[in-house]
Amino acid sequence: MQQLVIYIPDLAKALATSDAAIRTHISRRSWPRAIPTPIRIGRRWAWRKQDVESWLASLVGEVHPLRKPGRPRKQEQIERK
Repeated sequence: MQQLVIYIPDLAKALATSDAAIRTHISRRSWPRAIPTPIRIGRRWAWRKQDVESWLASLVGEVHPLRKPGRPRKQEQIERK
């Protein structure tokens, strides 16, 4: 039988990140920007596999900056002058 629900370790593997990063996004409630919207099963966080696949498909071709751009590099500062 195919697994319909995935948990933090599986999501971390699918997104090529760590379990701790997923837990950080959960605690900051940074969905659906950084991770798909989770559900609770008892005390555990989980995701429907179908929701994760559709969320990943919606990101194809898009750039989602998680941070604002920082200070420009020295070369960029010189070019602006």
